[in-house]
Amino acid sequence: MSGCASLKCGVSAINNEKFQLIIAGKPKTSKIFKEVKTKIRNCKNIYPYLKFIENKEIELYINSSDFMVFPYRDIFTSGGIHLAMSFGKPIIAPRLGCIVDTLDPIGSILYDPLD
Repeated sequence: MSGCASLKCGVSAINNEKFQLIIAGKPKTSKIFKEVKTKIRNCKNIYPYLKFIENKEIELYINSSDFMVFPYRDIFTSGGIHLAMSFGKPIIAPRLGCIVDTLDPIGSILYDPLD
């Protein structure tokens, strides 16, 4: 399988005209960059902006979002989460570090980082 059908965690369900997904930010490695591009190549409603996001552009991305996802595997604190909170965006993040104490259960979804 290729494209959306091969993504894990049911993300293939996003390959639906009802949804649009923006992936914004510079991947940590070129391997991750290539993997993301490969997996979403057949997804017409997933928009990758896999680059460093300039300060002047951040507001555009956040305001175009209904919610923000922070798929950390290891984190102590996150400036991105605080930024999303300042824009009043619902947040999906792992139950890690001080994220647990930072986010209110109303307006956020915390998941087990091993899932």
